[in-house]
Amino acid sequence: MSNRIFRGFPEGRWIALVLGLLSGSNVPAIAADPPLPAFSAQVEANFKEWDLNADGTLSFDETSRLVPNTKVRDTAAAALAAVHLAQRMDQWQRVGFSRENLVAAPGGVLDRRPPFSRYYDVGLKHIRATDRVLFADDAPSLPTIRQGLLGDCYFVATLGALIQRNPKDVRRLIQSQSDGSFLVRFLNGEEVRVPFLTDAEIALGSFAGGQGLWLNVLEKAYGELIQRSRTRRGIREDAIDAVGDGGRPTLAMTLFTGCDSGLLRFRPDDPLAVPSDLRVEGFLPLTHELLNTNRQRRLLTCCATTQGDVPPGMIKQHLYAVLDYDPTRYVVQLWNPWGNSFEPKGTPGRSSGYATRHGRFSVPLADFIRIFYAVIYETNRQAGF
Repeated sequence: MSNRIFRGFPEGRWIALVLGLLSGSNVPAIAADPPLPAFSAQVEANFKEWDLNADGTLSFDETSRLVPNTKVRDTAAAALAAVHLAQRMDQWQRVGFSRENLVAAPGGVLDRRPPFSRYYDVGLKHIRATDRVLFADDAPSLPTIRQGLLGDCYFVATLGALIQRNPKDVRRLIQSQSDGSFLVRFLNGEEVRVPFLTDAEIALGSFAGGQGLWLNVLEKAYGELIQRSRTRRGIREDAIDAVGDGGRPTLAMTLFTGCDSGLLRFRPDDPLAVPSDLRVEGFLPLTHELLNTNRQRRLLTCCATTQGDVPPGMIKQHLYAVLDYDPTRYVVQLWNPWGNSFEPKGTPGRSSGYATRHGRFSVPLADFIRIFYAVIYETNRQAGF
């Protein structure tokens, strides 16, 4: 899609006239412009430098080149990340934004600009809350992890399943280097050196709740792998864009385990069709056996929703981690990488949703089969064989 420029928005700055009494005479005094919102102020301060081709707009290509720039820091990085994030969204994909459009005050029913200030606030909070060490304290720990503003649930959910099994497995993936870079060795044999993380990359990535840089390092390392394969096909993009474009949980699971993945589909013919009672009954023994075996063998397991309807509090076209299974009660414990909380209005179930804390919730096995499209799980087969 070619870049489109949003035009016709009000300037967003105003001057208020007030009457004051100066030296005993009534003269009109002009009040100073009210301070710009933090996002707009950063755009005003940096737009000229960011507009690399000086054409009056910030294109997706320009922000893509700037996100990996270590010189863009803190508040400026949060503003840059906000613009780049908007350009990744379906509504404004690869749109070029003019200076006037970026600093305009919201207003009017026709104002359909991205929520830049909201993106900015989230990104700046992330930048400032992230410890600049690889692992802080007892990291990694699941309760404070949140998927960021990128579309990489397939990666974060699989990583969450790995953390639930053994946090030390995550620590073994990354080694700090003497030059300040990080070496990531995935268990399928892939190695990636991550030379640095910029503030803008941290703002766009997932949030580990003060646990250090490890989650963002892994995201960037995975993005580098994706970027390598796309570069060979003539596609140029930044690592952060590569990881945020969506992906295959089967590949993520192979990277974290070194093993091939298995797939059990509950809706093999129509992904949007909720299984009938008869089909659910038929799937119960097989699914029970699979989840119980995976629990006993400590194999990573995830599950996916489709674009079809889901219970309140759940997300369409999203990947969840299976944290545990109770074979006596036939109950599946799940984790949403958004780390959300939800309280059902009414009796917990498919109609009202399920009580959720920090992304964790439990679902009866029969409901599990009706809600999810498929189960993706680690096998004992070594990848590539």
